[in-house]
Amino acid sequence: MHFVNFLGGIRVIMGSNHALVQARKDKKWSQQEVAKRVGVDVRTYARWEQGEAKPRLSSLRKLCNVFHMTHDQLGFDLRAIQEEEGES
Repeated sequence: MHFVNFLGGIRVIMGSNHALVQARKDKKWSQQEVAKRVGVDVRTYARWEQGEAKPRLSSLRKLCNVFHMTHDQLGFDLRAIQEEEGES
């Protein structure tokens, strides 16, 4: 499923986060299991996988710890998330 956002007149299509999905599948975990380990609702986690939303920094850190991977390996742009949250 793709979602279309319009940012400054530019059409951006957001797709699924394949890296996050693959990391979960490699562990043979359900979305519910990952959500529980990270401390979020399963619907929230599903939105991250679908590319509909990005995790907050605190949740991203937990994801990295759970999967033993970096934010880049999980398909997230740390700088963009920091900017959205007003951190540098």
